[in-house]
Amino acid sequence: MKFITRLLLLIVFLLGCTHNEKPTVTYATWTGIGPDKWASAWLISYHLEPGANIQFVETKKPILNATAFDVPIAKYKRTSEHTTYESLVADFNNTDPVLNELAIIVRDIEIFGWGGKENPASHYIETAFRGLQLHFGREKVPDNCYYLLFENAYRLLKNHQGEDYRYFENELALNPQCANIRTKPTIDDDKYVAEWNTYEILNFINSGKKIAFIDTREADEFQEGHIPGAINIKLRDLDKKLPLEISNADVVIPYCVKDFRGFEVAKTLKLQGINTVGLMNPYGIAGWKKVGLPIAGPKALPEKQATQQLYDCAEKPEECIKNG
Repeated sequence: MKFITRLLLLIVFLLGCTHNEKPTVTYATWTGIGPDKWASAWLISYHLEPGANIQFVETKKPILNATAFDVPIAKYKRTSEHTTYESLVADFNNTDPVLNELAIIVRDIEIFGWGGKENPASHYIETAFRGLQLHFGREKVPDNCYYLLFENAYRLLKNHQGEDYRYFENELALNPQCANIRTKPTIDDDKYVAEWNTYEILNFINSGKKIAFIDTREADEFQEGHIPGAINIKLRDLDKKLPLEISNADVVIPYCVKDFRGFEVAKTLKLQGINTVGLMNPYGIAGWKKVGLPIAGPKALPEKQATQQLYDCAEKPEECIKNG
């Protein structure tokens, strides 16, 4: 009798423990290849909500029964002022200085700045991030390889001393756990979506080709500054009926800050039958600005003046282009 009583008490105790276990938290976002998205996923599952379930759903599909992030309807999303990562850090009242430093780095990579000094580690982390996509194909990087990259970056920043960041390049090289993974991309990125350098793009303009620059960022980012003549279309707004500016163009060039979103739009347009679509190299509006090409916007030039300057550059690129 005592044995049965003890057994019943043990069962009740175990049931109580099970009942009190913290349920798994689920976060969800649309699929994508941007550093802000993957840094945010890593931040949630490794530091803010350890063990959280991260779901990636097809773009434009509704997010149900989960906390959304890095999508337009989410509380945690990117704007012209901050990244998704920054909004998460702020809402969770984070006090970890390394996570805060990474917030600055993700912002360096994902949001177009009009001045200020970049964190010295930003270049190395962005290069390592792109290295994963070059190794696997832009859309075939295993989730865990992104997480290992950001966890490694976190470790390096936590232990870093002094002003020399050059050793980050070797330390952030492809993790052995990922180097041994073999995947076959469904699409060969380099052949599927073209890339044109600055001189090629200016030659398109000078030869009279109709170019449709598509700014894929949010409206407030576009208003802040854009390539002259660009139209603002987000990936989620693309449908089967394309605007005339796209369907009538000789060349279509989507872009964002560093062309992570630009690639996604270029791929979508290619699937919709736009064959002369490609990316800029150096990438995005950051690369455009770096080589000295004109920007239209309240912090740059009026639209008409920026357009004229672009045509002048197209006529004499060697007198206009700097830094490459």
